[in-house]
Amino acid sequence: MAALTLLCTKAQPQELDSTLQFLAPLLGQTWVGHYVDSPEDAHLQHVVRWQAMLSGKAVKKVKAVAAVDFCEVSLYYWDAQAEQASFMSLTNRGQLTHGTVRLDNGRVVMDGDRPDGRSFVLSFEILADGRLRDKFFNVIEGDLQQGHLIEYTPESGEEHEEALRCEYEQ
Repeated sequence: MAALTLLCTKAQPQELDSTLQFLAPLLGQTWVGHYVDSPEDAHLQHVVRWQAMLSGKAVKKVKAVAAVDFCEVSLYYWDAQAEQASFMSLTNRGQLTHGTVRLDNGRVVMDGDRPDGRSFVLSFEILADGRLRDKFFNVIEGDLQQGHLIEYTPESGEEHEEALRCEYEQ
């Protein structure tokens, strides 16, 4: 009975803290996408899922690209000292990034830094047809230079569970 109670408790969606409410449209779905700007990499399947955690005080994003053995875990949280939403991401390749996250004209925008001092801007936007657009830009001498463009569609999470377990298995 205790195991059943635990399973039911884990399945319950968590209410997001008001400071992270702008991330709510991304939660509750598994997003599956491909590069739309790189024909040579268009075959790579990107799987992403956001979920509330820590009683809604944080959001965890797991991204997997199984074909290239890539896994990224990001945590979004309210930084009370800085009075802004922030993020920290780490990959199975040892890449660490951090920065701020905000809502800007309907897009979730991450302004981030790498340990080597390079900066980037990453945005997520849900389009009118329900697709999710992921646009990445490097910041070079103050100018944005296009990086990747990935478009995702929401799909059944069950068939992608194995890929999303990468955070535990690598």
